[in-house]
Amino acid sequence: MDRMLGAIVPRAVDAIDPDELIDQIDLDRLLARTDLNALLERLDLELLLQRIDINAIVSQVDINSIVSRVDINEIVARVDINEIVAKVDVDTIISKVDVNGIVAKVDVNEIVSKVDINGIVSQVDVATLINQVDVDSLIQDVDVDALVQRIDLDALVARLDMDSVLASVDIKSLVARAGIDEAIAQTATGLMGRSLDVGRRKVYRLDGLLLSAVDRMMGRKGDKRLVPELGSSVAAGPIARTLAFFADAAVMSVGFSMFVTVAANLVGLFTGHDFDTRDDGGPIWAAAFFGSWFLYLWAAIGVGGRTVGKGLLGIRVVGADMAPATSKAAFGRAVAFPFSFVLGLGFIPAVLAKRRRAFHDLVGGTQEVVDDEVSYRYSGQMSGI
Repeated sequence: MDRMLGAIVPRAVDAIDPDELIDQIDLDRLLARTDLNALLERLDLELLLQRIDINAIVSQVDINSIVSRVDINEIVARVDINEIVAKVDVDTIISKVDVNGIVAKVDVNEIVSKVDINGIVSQVDVATLINQVDVDSLIQDVDVDALVQRIDLDALVARLDMDSVLASVDIKSLVARAGIDEAIAQTATGLMGRSLDVGRRKVYRLDGLLLSAVDRMMGRKGDKRLVPELGSSVAAGPIARTLAFFADAAVMSVGFSMFVTVAANLVGLFTGHDFDTRDDGGPIWAAAFFGSWFLYLWAAIGVGGRTVGKGLLGIRVVGADMAPATSKAAFGRAVAFPFSFVLGLGFIPAVLAKRRRAFHDLVGGTQEVVDDEVSYRYSGQMSGI
């Protein structure tokens, strides 16, 4: 029987056309009847994989042909990147990364050598960068004390070329901007002014004491002010007027001597004649001296209301009505001034009279008062000084 089957089967197999047989198989119906789960359970996958020659299969695969048929754009379009990223556990990935190993393998020098620093800097918008810097926060974070302690001031000063620094400094401009010269001038002026004020106040106090005693002797104890008729200004006292006269006498003596010396030199220069001021001619020199006094008093009072001496003592000459002294009043006062010296009688009213007007004041219609800037009031004594 076995021999018969062995003879028949090969012939039967040879007689079968596999293609025709496959065409007659209804694969859909066959698959529908096949229990795939039962089939897979019967398969020994490990044995199957052991018998498969993976290398032979891979060697027969045409990778280029497969890749060329793949539409990468279509695959990427179907991929939901957000969903993939959401499923990625970043912490787990980072925890598995050996950062030290990566850094150890990085050749920093080679990377830095390939960086175009100039190109990077040229593309940086410095203004925008500075605007984004929070300077206040930056300064607050700076430990100024620690920074100062680290600075070697001796080394810093040693590196400074002081000659070069000083050579570049415009001292004149610096002094002008600081106002040092003006400050010195104001200081000197202020000291001089304060010194004059102190001296004037002492003189006014002495005048007040003297005139207070005179008023008591004259029975004027009830007067509340030294000169009630003259408003806020008060009459100048005899001591202040006397000191002002001596100051004017010094100014006139020095001025007249200088004038004579200069005039004598000019005459000798242009005429060749030696002009000796000690020659006889006393009356001429006396006339010239008193004439210069007259002009000095007339011009000074008529123009400014005071002479140099009166200005130093804070005295001003005004009209009897307290208006500025006119040139006519100054002229009459200058003419009558020498006659006040006759036995000193012309100065008695300046001490005893209620308005303290001397003979030349009465003639010229003037009044000597303490200037408004340094005026004082009289109430029995020189109060407020």
